Amino acid sequence: MRQLSYVAEDGEIWLDDLDSDRRWPVGWTAPGPGEQIVCNWPTWEQNGSRLAYFEYAVARDEIRRTAVVVAEAESSERVSLRLEAGRAPIYMCWSPNGSRLAVLVQDGTDLELLVLDPTGNAPPIAAAQGAPLYFAWLPDSSGLIANVGVQTLNAPRPRLLWVTLDGDQPQQRLLEAQPAAGFRAPSWSTALHGAVVAVERPVGVEIAVQTSPDAEAETIAETGNAPAFLWNSEGDKLAFASGGRQGNALASGIRLYRPADGSIQQLTDEPLIAFFWCPDGKRIVWLSGESDSRAVRLRIADTEGGPASELGWLRPSRDLFLLLGHFDQYAQSATLFSPAGDEIVLAASRAKELENGSVPTVRQILIRPLSDGRKETSPSRGRLAFWRPSGPGPWQSKDG
Repeated sequence: MRQLSYVAEDGEIWLDDLDSDRRWPVGWTAPGPGEQIVCNWPTWEQNGSRLAYFEYAVARDEIRRTAVVVAEAESSERVSLRLEAGRAPIYMCWSPNGSRLAVLVQDGTDLELLVLDPTGNAPPIAAAQGAPLYFAWLPDSSGLIANVGVQTLNAPRPRLLWVTLDGDQPQQRLLEAQPAAGFRAPSWSTALHGAVVAVERPVGVEIAVQTSPDAEAETIAETGNAPAFLWNSEGDKLAFASGGRQGNALASGIRLYRPADGSIQQLTDEPLIAFFWCPDGKRIVWLSGESDSRAVRLRIADTEGGPASELGWLRPSRDLFLLLGHFDQYAQSATLFSPAGDEIVLAASRAKELENGSVPTVRQILIRPLSDGRKETSPSRGRLAFWRPSGPGPWQSKDG
């Protein structure tokens, strides 16, 4: 099955069956007088049966109301989860078992992490508040690990929270470890039986595992400023990198930690913008280039050995570029690789100034093969796209 969800230029969500060349709209709520409905960020449940996306009602360039819409992939059934006035959803991630949706919403300068029932039968649960705010689900969907900043709640310092969802009131446990400056999204390791975080130590920054709210964070690797990391699908390798002095690029390249023997291997020393594990758990795609012009170069390498291969250049759409800037969080929810693991879906902008004549900016969905011998295709115009999973998604692996 080779199916995509994508955001069309007009802000409507479509499904595209690439094998049958058939596409159809998911549908949207009828707009009110003077309103326009705009949708974005289609996010698949891990088994591919449901698709959630954000819906904004806009009038006179102002957002009047917002909702998270959950649509059945094989029917016209939809559930609209209306959010309170003034709150705009900006990111979401399904729980591993599909029973909950964690949605990050913005209200002015405040951020709040809400946990929604995708059926609409239970009220939202406020799990955490602060800015910035990043999180990861516990593997049994019983709670989350949140990395929360100090912009709200008069918090004295950034903090790591272990949030248990039991009934209508979440239970927050403050972890003793101090999150490292510039660190974003935590992760979960089944191999190490705990949450993996980046923490400040007296002698520098370390990646550590927290097995319970009361346990001490145990160091697994030393790293540099503003680290980011991702587990592969098998849970036997952790790819990590750290930022430069300004924190705008991952200047250290990619290193690999193997929990089986504690070894650390340098995969590449190329400064980069983002990286992603391929579904096979053996290859990594990374992006580097010029952040100012948004021109990025894609390369792929096998972590078991062999040279890196070129995957060409790209000028990402603004939405895709936003994803790349927070890739360690989006890797937990975004399905960029095909179920077969042989293609990556991208969204590219062809800027007006790069074209001959006077033409508007065009955003295209691109299907780029991960090996030589096949041509790139562009099935449609759009600003963002994700593969429909045919089974458990890459974030529902052993190390989520």
